[in-house]
Amino acid sequence: MGRSSFMSRSVAHMVHLREWIRRRLSLSTWNGWPDRAYQQDRYQHRLLAEQEHLADALDHAPGGPVRIISLCAGDGRDLIKVLGSHPRRGDVSACLIEQDLRSVADGTRRAESAGLSNAVEYLAADATAYATYRDIVPADLVLLCGVWGHVPVSDRNELVRALASICKAGGLVIWTRGVRKGMIRLRQIQSLFAAPLWQQVRANLTPDKNWAIVTHRYCGPPAELPASGQIFHFRTGAGTS
Repeated sequence: MGRSSFMSRSVAHMVHLREWIRRRLSLSTWNGWPDRAYQQDRYQHRLLAEQEHLADALDHAPGGPVRIISLCAGDGRDLIKVLGSHPRRGDVSACLIEQDLRSVADGTRRAESAGLSNAVEYLAADATAYATYRDIVPADLVLLCGVWGHVPVSDRNELVRALASICKAGGLVIWTRGVRKGMIRLRQIQSLFAAPLWQQVRANLTPDKNWAIVTHRYCGPPAELPASGQIFHFRTGAGTS
């Protein structure tokens, strides 16, 4: 083996190793995150606003089955709380995608306690990979809550394109964005959901003005889901600068 080939393989190995370490550290950071976060008022405000948008979406959903997909779902308390008492609970089948196994276990227990074992399914997988969605799309409603702050700017357009392939034509996406450091952050994301493919249904701020919660409708034609590839890179805090 030539020296240049050896060096190339060594560099590739180091890059892979750094990425593996970064992912492990990130998973450790998010272990048990919901229990810690929701002790804070600002996250409680966001949770209540998410639940309001979700309940409204279900109130106005057409008759028949309702498919929900939640990306980076945590312990699912936003969705499970609403479904527990909503009249449309019998129509819903929800797939919650989450890598942190503690959150998956906690969310599964929450669903069981709410009598939603047949409606709520956890998928312990990588929400950033197209392959994860192969057997679960399309959705009537997609939840993307608490995610944008960890999506690098360079990946945001691809994430919105992916949402078009995860959603049904006419489906909804509910998303959140931190705005404590300025409304420009909200405007940047809103601009990605451009007409005529997307229509903003509703948007509001939490009472403490820390978060924006927005619902968009996908108005474009059915979009094919790529078989493989990366939708975005989840990097803690990458979208907050």
